[in-house]
Amino acid sequence: MSSWRVSESADEPHVFGDIMEQLPHGSVTDGTFHSKLRSVNNSHFQGLQFCFTHGHSCCTLEHVDLDISGLPCQDNSRANKKRKFEDIKMSMVNDLLGSHYFFTQLFVSPTDVGHRGVARNRTYIICHHKTKTEPLLDVHEVYQSVTDVLKGSVATEPQDYMVSPKLIKAHFNMGVCQSRGISYDAEASSCAYMLNERETQLVQLLDRDYAKELGGDPSMDGNLIYFLGDRYEFSRTWSAKSHRVPTYRRNNGLFLHRQTMTFMTGTDKLASLGWPVTPETAKQMLTKVLPNMDSKRSSLIAGNSMHLSNVALVTMVALLCYGPARSQSVVTQLCL
Repeated sequence: MSSWRVSESADEPHVFGDIMEQLPHGSVTDGTFHSKLRSVNNSHFQGLQFCFTHGHSCCTLEHVDLDISGLPCQDNSRANKKRKFEDIKMSMVNDLLGSHYFFTQLFVSPTDVGHRGVARNRTYIICHHKTKTEPLLDVHEVYQSVTDVLKGSVATEPQDYMVSPKLIKAHFNMGVCQSRGISYDAEASSCAYMLNERETQLVQLLDRDYAKELGGDPSMDGNLIYFLGDRYEFSRTWSAKSHRVPTYRRNNGLFLHRQTMTFMTGTDKLASLGWPVTPETAKQMLTKVLPNMDSKRSSLIAGNSMHLSNVALVTMVALLCYGPARSQSVVTQLCL
């Protein structure tokens, strides 16, 4: 679980890593969920943890107005056939935080914020303190009113995310060639020569299915993305029918833009998740361009990331809908 905490005493938000590092090593014993919960409740906080914003250990015991935490999703992703449970259990959240917080659950999609071209549906749970906060507005009504405007103004397509400049594409392709032991061709406009035998056959099979089921030429569809990491007999993962980039994986499977026969880089993936990876998007978001030359690192972030625009909107809604009770500071927690 990662955590982002906003503190009154810091100029910038603290960004901590695994929240379990705030407990003494070995304090959480193996066993059932409730036995682990008792271990946590009986432990003391370390008080310090490395902060990625400030580059050193920062105090974790300061007063916090807003905490945004995300549960690790790989074990329970729908892309994981061995996922441990279908959906987050509110009873478990209640056991963890119910003595101090009330809960409001939202089910969100990138489509809600105009990113119709990518699949990243998630649930967010807004936890507001029982005695220190009070509701001001209805969460679902506010969220709906904002998303109605956004969806009516913006609707992306998969091809909108193919934004990598030539240099980043070259770095990415050189990495693929190096890992596969083949020579990089700087003059090639297509990545077809990089595909192995299984991937080449997979593209042919998906092309056949596209022509049969949709009655068109797949090479003419600018919004067609193939995921090459699954076996055809196991799963057919493409954007042909959903018109959305398939869910990203943490494995090394490649995403192929069929029209251009080029791979999606880590930069393209981050763009689809709302990150400011180009000067144009950074300017509109009033921020700096996110460094993204390292395609492996960018892909890793994309595989773990919530959709940035979804996070921003849910955070804004939470802050709008809850305020301090009896002149106390706001204490709101978001569970992603």
